[in-house]
Amino acid sequence: MHPTLRTLCLIGFLCMAPVIAQEVPAPPKPLQSSEKAQAGLLRLKGIEQLRKGLYPQALQYLDQALAVYTQLGDKRSQGSIYGLKGGVYLAQQNYPQALAAQQKRLALALETQDQMGKANAYANLGNIAYALGDYPKAIGDLEQALILGKDQDLIATVTINLGSVYRNLEDYPKALDLLQKALNLDLSKNPSAQGTAKGQLGMVYLAQGDLPNAQKYLEQSLQILQILKTPTIEAVAYRNLGALHIAQGDWAKAQEVLAKSRLQSQGDLRAEGQIWGLLGILAAKQGDYAKALEYQTKSLQMAQVSGHRWAEAQTQVQLAQVYTQLQRPSEQQQALALALKLYTTMGMTKHVQRLKEQLTSGAAPLQENG
Repeated sequence: MHPTLRTLCLIGFLCMAPVIAQEVPAPPKPLQSSEKAQAGLLRLKGIEQLRKGLYPQALQYLDQALAVYTQLGDKRSQGSIYGLKGGVYLAQQNYPQALAAQQKRLALALETQDQMGKANAYANLGNIAYALGDYPKAIGDLEQALILGKDQDLIATVTINLGSVYRNLEDYPKALDLLQKALNLDLSKNPSAQGTAKGQLGMVYLAQGDLPNAQKYLEQSLQILQILKTPTIEAVAYRNLGALHIAQGDWAKAQEVLAKSRLQSQGDLRAEGQIWGLLGILAAKQGDYAKALEYQTKSLQMAQVSGHRWAEAQTQVQLAQVYTQLQRPSEQQQALALALKLYTTMGMTKHVQRLKEQLTSGAAPLQENG
């Protein structure tokens, strides 16, 4: 694979961020009380706010529902609320709170023998591990969710996320197999999963240098996800297309779609950091290394603040490239060493081996001029 394509595909979560496994309600039962009916309505309002990206409002409704379910002693419904709250915290990149909520969700599911609850809990615990760059744990939790899960939407979500993990690990055959399996499911009523799977698939093809297939799937992904009218989701699709247009050498188109992505990502440090990283790559390819350094430094700062270890490691590699062009060898080696440390803690064996070879030989990392 061409180094530049690897770089574009590994700059961060350029594919979709992990899809939050939805808490699917158990089959309908006769309502026990008006209080339970009220709690159910509050739960639905919380889900609606979550889907709109209105996280404080979602937590407010979910906390109100949790209070009612706790008063009624309905532990299975309490578990469902904790799972949804964990999804909100994950979307906010509040990983400690997300982890605590999902652990409560799992404990309650085990206590009440709630098979679907266990599957959802493992799916979301896998998402948290994925977001934190703990890929071995992510794989273990997501595979456990697949064993337990019966709901097709959940199976699709988990399969897509597993494909994303293997894409980040550069196991492209495994990633392609999982993403195709997800698309073979009936996703006609789940545009989020369908658009996400196509976006992931497009980025795998981009990593392999198959630009026609990459463009095909990334454009299809955007068309599908625009149906949802959710700016943060569209922003990811535009960001993916930005990576594609950089690989194609279409600087003007790359600038255009990345500007759209920035506009829709305001306030999301993780997303903004990834966009700055791509803009840094674009500046470097245009020979403006001072601007590339400025943009990659912004990307690094945002990755560190948002706790995005994967993006932090990749941005260090990008900075090393810039330092090479600026003839600052000591800073280049320092950036590579920091990236190596991060990749090692994440179990990224291919990345570790590659960087060790570069550090030993003193070779410039992944040259951008090719």
